[in-house]
Amino acid sequence: MPKGYIFNQDDFDRFTKVMLAIGFTPIKYKKGRQEGFEYFKNGLRINVWTTFDRDQGRTREEGTGKVTTLESNRIVYMGSFKKRTKFFFENLFIYALAAKQRVESRPVSKCKKLMKIYQGEVKQKEGSEEKSTSKRRCFWICPIKSHRHKGGCPAKPWSLGLSNEVLSIMVKKWDKAEYYYNKLREKGKEVNVFLKIRRSWQEKHEEFA
Repeated sequence: MPKGYIFNQDDFDRFTKVMLAIGFTPIKYKKGRQEGFEYFKNGLRINVWTTFDRDQGRTREEGTGKVTTLESNRIVYMGSFKKRTKFFFENLFIYALAAKQRVESRPVSKCKKLMKIYQGEVKQKEGSEEKSTSKRRCFWICPIKSHRHKGGCPAKPWSLGLSNEVLSIMVKKWDKAEYYYNKLREKGKEVNVFLKIRRSWQEKHEEFA
């Protein structure tokens, strides 16, 4: 588990203030569990985990921050883990704000159903050609199976609902991540191994982070 900067109570109090300002509320504290925040909208819940330990008055020696999106208590999206650099809380805030803007803008399909988050390959038309997207990309898709959907229902972009300012920041982060993943692929290494293992654990232990 990566080690990082240690933040104190004052640092966490400042982060708490900006999180409350954008509508997040503290997750009910349980002894031994890290401090977190949550936000509910359109049938989705966002959890933001900070690695901050209230009993010690500082962040844990080891650990990474994370922003998860859940539906019916099941994780439907988990982004990359946020290392505790000196910009840790700034980065965590941006990812939390982006997640909030997404769930607030959760689209409705043409059959009047809330679209769901999907990560994987999607076929899209570009002119007369049909191309497949990267398996890492996320989209909003209709919950009705495509073969049952008369006329089909196009996927909506993952960036839907993001403000220009947040989108500009996120695009830079996505490009940086894609560059890193391409370098790993060139070396024949599997991408996001730790993330896959952690996601499997997190789906069973989200309430006990």
